[in-house]
Order: sequence, then C-alpha cells, then structure tokens
Amino acid sequence: SQRWIISRHATGYLTINAKHSSKSLEVATSSLDNGGNVQQGNPAGGDNQLWLADHQSADFFTLKAKHSGKVLDVSGSSTASGANVHQWSL
Repeated sequence: SQRWIISRHATGYLTINAKHSSKSLEVATSSLDNGGNVQQGNPAGGDNQLWLADHQSADFFTLKAKHSGKVLDVSGSSTASGANVHQWSL
C-alpha cells in the first residue's frame, strides 16, 4: 500500500499505520542493529513502533525509531521497486 495514517502522540512521536491493513510500521523484533528490518506489525504501542520526524532541511526529514535512535533507510540506497527498508545509524 502507498497510503499511510500518521498519528502524533503527546510525546511528539508518531505511529505510522498502513491504510489497507491498519498495521503499524515497526522495527522487527525491536532490533537495535544497523540493518534491522522494518515491516508492518499488529499495533502494540511498543517503542519499536514509534517514530520521530526529525527535520533535516527545508524539504527533508528523517524518521527515527524511538527504541534505537536509528533512522528509516532504504537498503543500499536502492532506487528499485521492492527494495528493502531497514533502520540504520544516521
């Protein structure tokens, strides 16, 4: 799906849910490692499902996982459809 429901919490963190499934964007198994896979999972309210939108410049920001402090990243900077998304140190 390409549509997302983004909800802001009082803490400033976001939950990002796929519209088609209502599942949350999460770092799998609460990994702390670079390359920890990002997937959709049942909403559970864990820190691995909370994201901080960190403003980088006029038009760009990163999404930082609360539990690890790592950012959402496309593996290998790929431009291919279906490329894996994971977390990585900024």
